[in-house]
Amino acid sequence: TVMLFDCNVTNENEDAIISFLDRHIPVKYDKDSKKEEKFIDIFVNSHRDEDHYRGLKKINEKFRIKSIWDSGQSGASTNSADYNYYMYLRRELKKKFNCEVCITQGNAGDMGNRQYRTGQQFSDLQLAANHLANQIYRKHSDFVPIELGEIRHKHIEYTAKFTLDASIYDEKINRYEKMLETETDLTNRKVLLSGIFGFKRKQALGSGYREFIMSSELYQMGDLVIVTVPGELGSILGLEIKKQLGKNKVCILWGYTNDNDLGYMVDREAYQLECQETNVTKWPIGIPEEYIGCIIENAREFIK
Repeated sequence: TVMLFDCNVTNENEDAIISFLDRHIPVKYDKDSKKEEKFIDIFVNSHRDEDHYRGLKKINEKFRIKSIWDSGQSGASTNSADYNYYMYLRRELKKKFNCEVCITQGNAGDMGNRQYRTGQQFSDLQLAANHLANQIYRKHSDFVPIELGEIRHKHIEYTAKFTLDASIYDEKINRYEKMLETETDLTNRKVLLSGIFGFKRKQALGSGYREFIMSSELYQMGDLVIVTVPGELGSILGLEIKKQLGKNKVCILWGYTNDNDLGYMVDREAYQLECQETNVTKWPIGIPEEYIGCIIENAREFIK
């Protein structure tokens, strides 16, 4: 399976990129055209900044793109700190491992960097990159190849049903606004502000019975299983999926996919804390566990 993650083809690099792809994309029999040719099975667009899809037409004219995976996320400025951080980290990991690196963002049971951050300054990047590289070495002392097969797909839906009491947020909003008047620490202010926003959003829904569709897309390519979630799973929930589905396969979780944003989903124990994730999440306690239970049950029936 040939997957291309993003592209940024310009007049200056077009020849080099096309030449690179031509060297690495194999000739295969295409069932659609019924002939041997070079093609791209999947183009993955991480987000919609122009430098992540620039020149796609030129690539498609040379190597036909058979499908597109789109996160549904709008583009962010390429001058942002997050963008600079991502690109820097990718380069650092590439140097350490001497290979191309694909990074999946989020706190969903795979690689994260939040536990290593000491601040928001650019000087913090080297520290985080080193810690992440060491984490990879610890977890994967031996790398083994996997067999990729034809792409199989299953759409999963879970209907969350619960009753919401909007009145409980009055006290929380008043308390957070009081704390905000005297809080000076930027990190704490972020938690308070996001909390107030989250409480008001849930309060605006009003009290009563609610039903929401929580979806997921499941893909299998031989030994590789990809579980996509249109939101961000807490680590404990993500690790449970990987534990249940990764016994005989390599299981990857991919967060913030498609356009049905489920937001933060955290485990039962986390609701005992007052943090950004529990303040902002729209899901009552227990709903995230029911959701991942539905994913695991459907995946067990689907995976060969």
